[in-house]
Amino acid sequence: MINSGREWDFMDKNKDMYGLNTDGWDKFFETIDDLAEYVLEQGVSPHYEITYNGENTKEVISSFLIE
Repeated sequence: MINSGREWDFMDKNKDMYGLNTDGWDKFFETIDDLAEYVLEQGVSPHYEITYNGENTKEVISSFLIE
């Protein structure tokens, strides 16, 4: 999946933020732990790649999930 870069429009550009590489994603977090917690709580697919400041990190969120 290629990130369109559109997610950058939703972010606070004054902070380093993490999100997921999926269409329509508009939730961003200051830490991967906060992102992982949100994914677990909301039942988001754990197979999406993580973005950092709108750039794909090539890591999937499932690597950071602890139940």
